[in-house]
Amino acid sequence: MAVKTNVLKVMQASLLDINELDQAYALIRPKDPDRALYKLLHRYYPEGVFVLRKGRKLVSSAYCIGFPTGSGCVGGFFLDHKHGRADSILKVIRRCVLHLRTKGCTYVFASVKEHNLEDLEALRAAGFTELYKRRTGIIRKSAQVPPDNGYSALCSQLETREVIERYAKLAVDTPQKGTVAFCFWPHMLFDTSLNYLLNSKNVFSMRSRKDEGSLVLAQVSSAESAGGRWFILPPDFDVHRSKQIKKVGEIMLVMGTDIFKPVSATVSQLTSLGAEKVYIYSYEPGDNFASYVQLGFFFERPQIILCRSVGASWPATQNVPKAVVFPTLDQYYQFPDQTRGAKS
Repeated sequence: MAVKTNVLKVMQASLLDINELDQAYALIRPKDPDRALYKLLHRYYPEGVFVLRKGRKLVSSAYCIGFPTGSGCVGGFFLDHKHGRADSILKVIRRCVLHLRTKGCTYVFASVKEHNLEDLEALRAAGFTELYKRRTGIIRKSAQVPPDNGYSALCSQLETREVIERYAKLAVDTPQKGTVAFCFWPHMLFDTSLNYLLNSKNVFSMRSRKDEGSLVLAQVSSAESAGGRWFILPPDFDVHRSKQIKKVGEIMLVMGTDIFKPVSATVSQLTSLGAEKVYIYSYEPGDNFASYVQLGFFFERPQIILCRSVGASWPATQNVPKAVVFPTLDQYYQFPDQTRGAKS
């Protein structure tokens, strides 16, 4: 009896799958950061790596991570064009979204390079909507940061909550569209994420003494070097002591107009806590980009950030709405059917 080889099946990746995927990357995209990230993620979070096979051939893959903030991410879209079509990526993305729903996530985010039209169209077809363009900025510990001279001060948890709750109510009117960065990925800011961040021992906030509305939210985290890049590790990863593991700082949210000194003070605080690099995020158009460059940050090319509700139904057609409006902190629990438990 002939063995069928055209059956498509999505499954969690095994070590053999990862090795085969690495060989495929070596042939077509050897310098792609996802090549190293797949191997790293499979070591720390194997349940979040998925592959699609056509018979014995690995056709497509993607990874996802569920965070304790109530948001998750999906990325690393791979397609073997000789054996699969674009809808192969859709099948793997859908499996990732289902996995994140089992992890209790409410929102899922994705990041795509501007010129990567294939991944962009696949995400649109999967119900993702573009939020903004974002640049990642990096400054090294050796950089000369201007002294603060007491201009800024650390905030209490109560002060931080009051300022962030005011920010959350603005939601889509902010450059970040009501999101906060955490371990590189954006996260929707609502009760789950706010409570997690405020209760995290590694997170602190800084504000200007002259501007009550200013706030800089930051954390010290672990990162691992792989493929020539540093990957910020989520807090629930089982991180082992290794020369590959370093401390990095991440400035997750910047609010206010008088931000130069508070950001400078935050960089100093992070480096004093052992961070070898500090990451910051700039949202187009402009926001505080010029101030960050003046402080010594250098920026990577912008990426398009997309998002969808995990509980939203799976699109029946390729038509995707041009804009999405997310609930504010006060509105979130008024319509749970749209954000939790719906079939996908």
